[in-house]
Amino acid sequence: MAWLLALGLLAQDAVQLRSGRTLAGAVRVDKADTVGFHVDLWDTGGRIYVLWEQLPMAERSRLLGLEKPLGKRFSDKIDGLLVRTTARDVFGVSVKEEAGILHLRTNRGVVQIPLKAVVSREAVEIHEAEIFTDAERLARRQGAGDAASLIEAGRFAERIRRFDDARALYAKAAEVDAARKDEVDELLVRLEARKREAAAEAKLEAVQELADKTQFKEALKLAEEFLAEFAGTETAAANANLIASLQADQVEYHARREAFLAKKVPGAYKRRLKELTSDLARKSLADARAGLAALDDRIEGELAARYKSDPLEIRSAWQKREVQVRSVGYGAGTWIARGLPGAVPDYADVPPDPNAPKPQIMIPFGNDPNNPNKGPTWWVAADASTPYKPFGRPLLSAEEHWALTSGQDRREWVETEYARASKRVTVLEERSRSCGACQGLGQMRALRNARMVVVTCGRCHGAKHDISVRYW
Repeated sequence: MAWLLALGLLAQDAVQLRSGRTLAGAVRVDKADTVGFHVDLWDTGGRIYVLWEQLPMAERSRLLGLEKPLGKRFSDKIDGLLVRTTARDVFGVSVKEEAGILHLRTNRGVVQIPLKAVVSREAVEIHEAEIFTDAERLARRQGAGDAASLIEAGRFAERIRRFDDARALYAKAAEVDAARKDEVDELLVRLEARKREAAAEAKLEAVQELADKTQFKEALKLAEEFLAEFAGTETAAANANLIASLQADQVEYHARREAFLAKKVPGAYKRRLKELTSDLARKSLADARAGLAALDDRIEGELAARYKSDPLEIRSAWQKREVQVRSVGYGAGTWIARGLPGAVPDYADVPPDPNAPKPQIMIPFGNDPNNPNKGPTWWVAADASTPYKPFGRPLLSAEEHWALTSGQDRREWVETEYARASKRVTVLEERSRSCGACQGLGQMRALRNARMVVVTCGRCHGAKHDISVRYW
């Protein structure tokens, strides 16, 4: 077994994953790799890469040949709530509930959910990423203060590219447990390599940004610095012909301007379109709709300035793009796009007839408690009818729905609105799918005031179908 370990090969016939699945094959472990290891599968002959975090701690200790098993793995699960609303499902931790509003803590801050929008809620175990920011997740891992916790926190800091935090955590782990100094030294070497790769990627992006702006002289100078400074990195090796590629683009830009724009504009247009629609999705619904009005003109103007050309040239180059079809939809927000009303009752109540006779009861007043034989001094008539309780409940307003909608669904809604209105893209097909809540009926049965009534669907507001489009 010792010589197998030296080769990084374990003659294991099975590896047990946390999911319960078992992998049969030869395990290849590189102790310097803190992320995972390889398994040569016996059934297919293929090689797969398995993350250490996919294994129970006891199994990980066994594969690493540790006499003392690793401590209990930090749990990235917490007790929280799954709140289902008419717009979406929200995971979080309840903060408070008051004035008809449920305050739920998520990683986007405290979300306010109108109780009228809540369909159901249930206690669930949720991933910490649904609640905490990266900084808070990192702080949670440092809680115990022992070497194992500090190293685990350092690895997490590496994954989120907080390299300085990772270095400090590794150093502290070595101080806490001197026996792990050699392990920490290996982690620090690996950390510096990852940090250097990240710096190389950042500088390469700066080179590409200059080239995209047709600032070739500056891009070439920075490219030379990049290749010299980061020689030996994987990023530099993968871009060894960077200077030659930039020089070819420079020649093409001056000699064959139309072909250069046809090559560069489509990608730049799509990236900017994605950035702007994502930005609009973070705004209020009214501002998002207003921002869509001149979106194409804005992109054409920006790209014209970047490539030192005319907006008409940019438009022409955009029309020469390769056909790549996208499918997007309004989802639960279709009713907003169709202009259906919000903030109205979901049931049309019939008010009681004011002229209908009302039963009366007579309440005695003025009885003499010392003389039970004496009758009341006077009687007061009172209405014996039960006060009317409306059956209808208000639907969400458009802005309330927008506030509850996830960022991804907002972006898709904005893109769908853009695709249907823009003259710079081509809609190939518009589809409709039945609302998942009411099955395309636009109405649902609900129990109100101990009586079953038919109400407007709280999800689609009577739209019945979700609209989606395929465009390029």
